[in-house]
Amino acid sequence: MKKIFFLTLLAMFLVSLSSCEKIKESDSENIQSSLDVIALLPLTGPAASLGEYLKNGLQLGQATVDKKFEDQIHINLRIVDTKSKPKNGIDALRSAMLINKPDAVITALSSVSSAIKPIVDQEGIATIATTTSLSGLPQNSSVIVRFYPTSDDFIPLVTKYIADKYKYPAVLYINDDFGHANQQLFLNIMKTKSITVVTSQPYEFLPKDIHSLIAKVVSLSPDCIFLTGYGPSFIAVAKKIRETNPDVALVAGIGFSNPTVLNSLGKVAEGVVFVGTDVDLSEPTLRESNEFAVKYRLLFGASTYHVAAYAHDAIVALAKAAMTEKSTTSITKTDMIKASPYSGVVGTIYLDNFGEHKSTLYLMENKEGKNVKIAQHVFQN
Repeated sequence: MKKIFFLTLLAMFLVSLSSCEKIKESDSENIQSSLDVIALLPLTGPAASLGEYLKNGLQLGQATVDKKFEDQIHINLRIVDTKSKPKNGIDALRSAMLINKPDAVITALSSVSSAIKPIVDQEGIATIATTTSLSGLPQNSSVIVRFYPTSDDFIPLVTKYIADKYKYPAVLYINDDFGHANQQLFLNIMKTKSITVVTSQPYEFLPKDIHSLIAKVVSLSPDCIFLTGYGPSFIAVAKKIRETNPDVALVAGIGFSNPTVLNSLGKVAEGVVFVGTDVDLSEPTLRESNEFAVKYRLLFGASTYHVAAYAHDAIVALAKAAMTEKSTTSITKTDMIKASPYSGVVGTIYLDNFGEHKSTLYLMENKEGKNVKIAQHVFQN
């Protein structure tokens, strides 16, 4: 009897142990992986308006990850203010790393992105740079990929449109790396098309001598002016062009699709042709873009901008790369490239072998207060 009783207890113990092991395995399978991401954003300073779009886009992206990947992965997002300055970006990253080394970094602006490059390269932290068109950024880094158009993406779209319609264009560009890259590529392409550029003039970020600058450009009788840049002067220059010569055609770069710019210009924006993404259209053609635009307005009470959309797609891409490689704590640049293409709010984003961004861009016109597509450039992978 004692032997039978002992065997019965042993059998019950083994069954119980087996059940516990199954529960442990089940619990292990359901453990949610997490990805620690630091976002270096210009929440204050000259680029604070961009920082707001970026922050909102990242938060929407975080929600998309939770919905899309359910219990498989969660993004722990730490947003840090760089105050729009490179040194603050470096200090913010180093301070955040003292708390916990992140699995990935999202950085904004050319100046900040180039400043933190040595740190993320040395630490081996996968990094997505956005709102930067700085030439060679991904190509010269072992960890950085770009989620934002460069001059090579949108200037050919602009030059084709202008070369087909006008003979004597002029260029006004912001006096920084972004502006110089845009105007140089514009001049090079126009030279191959035998188009005479009557003048190419820089302007500063803050309005200064705008009246004399525009008077000088308009006096040369261009039939079209290509305006590229961003910031307070970008708006002031557009207004002064219209005041000085309402009949000259105005074509603008990708910064013109910013709702802040369009709202500030009002009727002055009428007829301006500029570059943007699907989400910048008043009536987006892609379901994802339209849903994002609607959700953005409901949550933040304002029109969205492709800056927010790229931020959204960046954080979702990090989650996809982590899930693809089954390693949520050691994402690499190679992982990011392998997981490309990414289907996102701005459309399909491809990363080439260097981690450089390629996607579809539109040429659009402001007609009666609405952004309407008139042409597009589809990247062929």
